[in-house]
Amino acid sequence: MKRQGIDLSFTVTDFKQQVQVQYQGIAPDLFREGQGVVAEGYVVGPGLFKAMTLLAKHDENYMPPELSKIQVPEK
Repeated sequence: MKRQGIDLSFTVTDFKQQVQVQYQGIAPDLFREGQGVVAEGYVVGPGLFKAMTLLAKHDENYMPPELSKIQVPEK
């Protein structure tokens, strides 16, 4: 993963093939190396994808920090 200002480039792989992704903008807070990602955009050439939107994937147990501080009453 390389960042230069708001330019971000990284590689997505399924461990059989790789695609280089280029994105311009602020990446989601949960975006990091080794984390799943959903990238929306278009193919610009062999093995190169231009992402217009990035979404960081997380597991079903994730809770945003601001919600984790709220206590839910027991039933």
